[in-house]
Amino acid sequence: MRLFVALTVATLPCVGAPVRAAENLDCVDSGYNAPDQARFGSFVKGFDLVAWAAQGPPADIMQILTTRVSDCAKSNGWSEAAARYAMAFKMARVGLAGAEGSGLLNANDLAALRKSITPADFEKGKFLFGQMSAAHRSGAKMPSESPDMFVGRLIMRSGVPAERATAAGAWIGATIMSTHFAELFGAA
Repeated sequence: MRLFVALTVATLPCVGAPVRAAENLDCVDSGYNAPDQARFGSFVKGFDLVAWAAQGPPADIMQILTTRVSDCAKSNGWSEAAARYAMAFKMARVGLAGAEGSGLLNANDLAALRKSITPADFEKGKFLFGQMSAAHRSGAKMPSESPDMFVGRLIMRSGVPAERATAAGAWIGATIMSTHFAELFGAA
């Protein structure tokens, strides 16, 4: 679950206050050239949870994402806030692709995770991760429940075995955060 916290902390500093509605978030999921697509494929296949937790995405992946988000922002007239949300969204989606495509979770694990997370869980997760980000930026303590405890309960509810809990936590975090950042993008 530390990976999940690292993923969240890595993506949330990109976030600012929404300004106006932005459109065409799917732009960041398309438009990659063949070498970039191949690099994403090899990254997902060899996804390293420990490295992601410690360092975030590799520099070349970050460069690919930064370039694409910048191109999308320019072509769609996104505000600076919308571009930050788009970047955070895509980073969460890359983490999600890694958690799903690395083989660390099997099809039954993924189905159980998808089935076990309710709309109320998404709302609570967004609230807790927002608190975590604010606490991280200010150096304060978490004012409510730890995201680790929340994610741990979701993993237990899903029935994913303990030996795959780290990957399950990464999947949960990336799923909730990509949804959250898509919503924030839409309001930016």
